[in-house]
Amino acid sequence: MAQPTKPTVPAPALRSDPDTFKERAESNILFWETFADYMDQTNEWVSEKSDQATAAALAGDLPDLSGSGGKLLQVKANESGLGFAVITTGKDDNTPNAITKVGDGGHLGIGPDCADCDDPLWGSTQRVAVSTENAPLGNSAGSLRSDAWTATTGTQYFLSFFPAPDKGNLYTRVVDSGVWTPWLRVYDTGNLAALEGLGDLTLAEGDLLYVNADGDIVNLGLGESGQVLTAKTPLVGDDKPEWQYQGGAPDAVLEEQTADGIAGTTITSSNTWITIELNTTVRNERSVLSLSSNEFTPSVNGWVEWSYPNRDNFQTRIYNVTDSVVVQQGMSVSSAAGGQNNSLGGAEVFSGKTYRLEVNKNNTASSAAANRGDGEVYTRLVFWRE
Repeated sequence: MAQPTKPTVPAPALRSDPDTFKERAESNILFWETFADYMDQTNEWVSEKSDQATAAALAGDLPDLSGSGGKLLQVKANESGLGFAVITTGKDDNTPNAITKVGDGGHLGIGPDCADCDDPLWGSTQRVAVSTENAPLGNSAGSLRSDAWTATTGTQYFLSFFPAPDKGNLYTRVVDSGVWTPWLRVYDTGNLAALEGLGDLTLAEGDLLYVNADGDIVNLGLGESGQVLTAKTPLVGDDKPEWQYQGGAPDAVLEEQTADGIAGTTITSSNTWITIELNTTVRNERSVLSLSSNEFTPSVNGWVEWSYPNRDNFQTRIYNVTDSVVVQQGMSVSSAAGGQNNSLGGAEVFSGKTYRLEVNKNNTASSAAANRGDGEVYTRLVFWRE
């Protein structure tokens, strides 16, 4: 049956209003019969609803009430039935998955009981008190903890934004093999002297962190004024990023060397571009250049500069063998009275391309030997990686 409609109560009969007293008194007396009918209908409706609730309980639609005192009945996340959720008892109650009461110490959040759910993701945020090792401090107003978890995994975040000295701190921890890891301070505006969770690592303003070849987090520190940060990729062994001054040592050096008293590159014909002999690798950090048959190939992009000594009139250039194109001309040289001078040059080179140095002379004279007893060095090419 439908819920009975409440009847309208007639206006009261008042002696202070003798003109309406008789009429209203009669209406009040007659209303008792209407009210009695309404009460009978209401009792019948309540009894019907009670029978329906009893039938539902006997049919097993309600979960077992044993041990569920103080819990809140709610529909399961998968809508398969009803279950119970725990309600926190106060602001310092850290019970997982509990529903926290608005106004109870600044809590917000909701989450079902693990035993009654099919592994959904739950979450809550509340102000908490924590006393475990490496745990965040400052449990007064403004300290919040946010949880997200499933039946087997979990993550907690703790944000303390008021009062000092813990304002601006953010902590986190996770479940690892069923055990909570120590709290890790991941952000701290109040004190950069220590970063909990990373061993004895200490920080100062401007420091930089990197992960070394062993997977450890290392503090690089801050370089000096005018230095630039350089790094080798990938990091191997003791390799590490470094602060260096601009214009430091080249990454690779190639030279044309001969035995003592032996002249340099043979000029087979005049007015023709001849390949300069580069036959010795003096320096090659991280194998940035490979040298073969007087030709070199960078493994990274970079910049080369070269010098080549000879006499009379000549010019050098760097030639891209891969693409069959001239990259850059070197300086023109015209030496007086047959004395030797150097043709210098520089150019950008690219990873995977093969290059060579060439010279064009007005005659076939080679670079002259010094014949000082310790060998000869003629052409030199240096390379800096980008």
